[in-house]
Amino acid sequence: MSMEEHEGFVMGSPTRERLMSLLAGRKNPMEVATLSKLSHVAMPVCVRTLEELMERGLVALREDGYVLTEKGLAVYARLRST
Repeated sequence: MSMEEHEGFVMGSPTRERLMSLLAGRKNPMEVATLSKLSHVAMPVCVRTLEELMERGLVALREDGYVLTEKGLAVYARLRST
């Protein structure tokens, strides 16, 4: 997938945009419960959305929570610059 395709994928859903933004704003990984609460997204939707983002290599799950990958950070930075 090209960078533009990743951007379009993220922008295609307010939930994806919100989760990417929350993860980009943190230095430490975030647990799904925290992401769900802060994004005001139901837990099952949050989990499903994070799985979609992980499938595209934009988010990774670590022992202590979710983080943006380098690719995810690059996509987020491009979205913020437009």
